Amino acid sequence: MSNFNADVRKAIIDDVERALIGRDKTGALESETDFIMGACAVMRVINMKLYGANEEESMDCIPPIWLMWVMSHRSIVDALKDKQ
Repeated sequence: MSNFNADVRKAIIDDVERALIGRDKTGALESETDFIMGACAVMRVINMKLYGANEEESMDCIPPIWLMWVMSHRSIVDALKDKQ
């Protein structure tokens, strides 16, 4: 389980998803995968360095759906728009 506080985790996820959609709308998004994987890397480091997660727990803060979208080559932006 993530060491992130649930409210902090939700706020970060919402901000990342909003930023992704915003970059797409302005034409600044070159790669959905790179953007999401960058966010995942930062969340993992924060979980380990600030919240004391160990290597096994470090990915627990990342929404599994982000990884599923990337692995299935599904558009993350389209999926988020469908979710809204």
